[in-house]
Amino acid sequence: MAFMGVLIAAGLFYVVFLIWLGVLVLGVVLLVLGILFEVFYGRNKRRLGVDGVGKKKWQKVAGIVCLVISVINLGLAGGSFYFITHMGPETKTVSTENGVVSVLQEERFAFEGAVERDDLDEVKRVLGENPAYWDYKAVDGSTVIGIAIANGSVEVTRFLLENGVDADVVGSSTDTAFWRCVRKIKEGIYNPEMLELLLDYGASAYREEVSYLNPIIAAMCEDGDLTDEELDLLERLVDAGMSLTNTNGIGENAEAYLERIGKEKGIADDQPDQYERGLELLRG
Repeated sequence: MAFMGVLIAAGLFYVVFLIWLGVLVLGVVLLVLGILFEVFYGRNKRRLGVDGVGKKKWQKVAGIVCLVISVINLGLAGGSFYFITHMGPETKTVSTENGVVSVLQEERFAFEGAVERDDLDEVKRVLGENPAYWDYKAVDGSTVIGIAIANGSVEVTRFLLENGVDADVVGSSTDTAFWRCVRKIKEGIYNPEMLELLLDYGASAYREEVSYLNPIIAAMCEDGDLTDEELDLLERLVDAGMSLTNTNGIGENAEAYLERIGKEKGIADDQPDQYERGLELLRG
């Protein structure tokens, strides 16, 4: 019942708002016409006669009436808006292939929280009760699996992949599942187990339209050095068949990127062994 009340109030709010806006515009137009009439013709009363004066008064009265109606409608619109925001649960929408489905905002937050916590039982429960959540998108455009990957929720990610969810559709931005995963691993946020999981299910590390988001390049030299952990991650990506020819935003492939960064950041001189190992991996 509360949910239906919210929908009714929302519809009332938009209808009243449109009526109020139309009446307000009409009132302003009539007032402006009345003012122009007064300025340009009001002084020549002999020429205008009674009809002119009557027209002027009619415009003023009509303008005042329209403004009064506008104030009343504004009060109704404000009341509807207050009901929506204070008297009932907040609403949100879930985009699906069949259109937009309205859901309670509190449920949305609870679902996202379960995905972020890797609470598989809760995620299964929500998906079972409301299948629309399979196609759920967060405010930033992230899909369910995108949220799971970003938060290192391995069990939820595995469950989604086992049920046919596309790992590459992670959000409205142009990054891929691999790119998110590699970045998070480098930040030390979670175990590389996520990378292995994505590899097992054939997630794509590269898409032509987002070539500048190359996981191979993302795995190297982010902090000005080339660590053994980064080299191990790089080797795993290469062994998995990640492309070595894909370029970043300035047209560099992985080898060219490492050569440039190695010289600019002194890696070639300070870490010659790591630098050479990296080049060997990238040269195949």
